[in-house]
This record gives sequence, C-alpha cells and structure tokens, in this order.
Amino acid sequence: MLDIHEALWGPLEELPDDANDLMQEKRRRELVNDVRLLLAAVGIDYEVACNDVEGDDSGRVWMLEGLSDRWFARGLRRACGFQLKGDPEAEARGRQEKEEMWQDDDENEDEDDEDYDSEDIDDL
Repeated sequence: MLDIHEALWGPLEELPDDANDLMQEKRRRELVNDVRLLLAAVGIDYEVACNDVEGDDSGRVWMLEGLSDRWFARGLRRACGFQLKGDPEAEARGRQEKEEMWQDDDENEDEDDEDYDSEDIDDL
C-alpha cells in the first residue's frame, strides 16, 4: 500500500514511535482512501472501516464480495497494515460460509449426476 500511496502522492512521512491513536487512524485512513480513490476511478464507491466503530459498506451497487463476508475490506485493511477487532471472527465466518456453499454445490452436482442413467448417455 505504501507503494501505491507513493506513486500517487509521494512518500509518506514517518510516524513517530510515540504516535497516538488519532495519528495512527489518520495514517490508516490515508492508505485506505488511496484504494478508494482507485475504485472510484472505475465507478465503485466502497466505504472501508478504519476503526471498530465504523462499518464497511459496498454501496450496494457493485458486488465485490458476495454472501455476507466483507473479505475485500478485510484484505484492504490487512494490506494497509492493520485489522479491526472483529476481522478474525469475520474471516472465520466467511470461510465457513464458503465451505457450506461449496458443499451445497457438490451435493447438487451429485443429484444431477444421479438424474442420468448410463444407458441414456449411451443412446446419445
């Protein structure tokens, strides 16, 4: 993310070792907004939470993620060097949803396979 910021705006100033939470959140927001700018350039509005009080919002126009998992926002935060308290739990839930979805697809494929007799296939 630092490379993207540097390409757009030049180098970031170093945060002091004793940077307070407000300074760190400002840095997070700068990096997240760099990606939001790139998304906006192609017509996608996407709010990404930078603290535990905010929420992610994809604007409901573009479906970047699917299901209820906000993996895009979580990955963006990780690329910017931070995570929210709820991100690990949300990642586990998203992984479980994905596994359940794949299991349902596998079961549907098995049912579809049972619909065809080998004799029917030979007749084709």
